[in-house]
Amino acid sequence: MTFPRTSNTYFKINELRAARTFEQGQAEGRPVKVIYHSHCDAGAYFSEEDAATFANGGQLMWPCAYIVVSIMDGKVAERRLWVHEPGTNDFKESTLTIQESTP
Repeated sequence: MTFPRTSNTYFKINELRAARTFEQGQAEGRPVKVIYHSHCDAGAYFSEEDAATFANGGQLMWPCAYIVVSIMDGKVAERRLWVHEPGTNDFKESTLTIQESTP
């Protein structure tokens, strides 16, 4: 099978592995709260493809929030938090606060 894009422009989550991780987290009382991924040399937007990956028919695939990290020139440029709008396939930006650690 040949894929038309590289990891710089596309990612595919392993749905079985993700489902097992969510189930294990629930069973152990440590539920998964967020999934994150990066956009290389692009903004930290939630793309139509991201939305199609994580919601279908107005139903959220996994009950969590999503962080998208923008990587520009090999460095973190921005981070944004996205949450699902129930009953839709849409996601809206939410507040994300980053506390940088100091040495």
